[in-house]
Amino acid sequence: MKRNESVLLPESRQAEAQALGERIMQLRQGLKMRQADAASRAGMSRTTAIRIEKGDPGRTLAQILRYLHAMAPDV
Repeated sequence: MKRNESVLLPESRQAEAQALGERIMQLRQGLKMRQADAASRAGMSRTTAIRIEKGDPGRTLAQILRYLHAMAPDV
């Protein structure tokens, strides 16, 4: 069973997670890549990509890094 990680974070950390998600979304958009394509390249569902870009604190570091690598492998 999954749990809601956001209730375990202080509000300031939740805001940081959302800001990180927004920056990831801006990167993808700057690369003119569709969310579905980035998710597919990362081997994840589009739903997971949406959650990453919203700053869901329940996403793992590995998921975030895979998503970033799928968009910009040399960065």
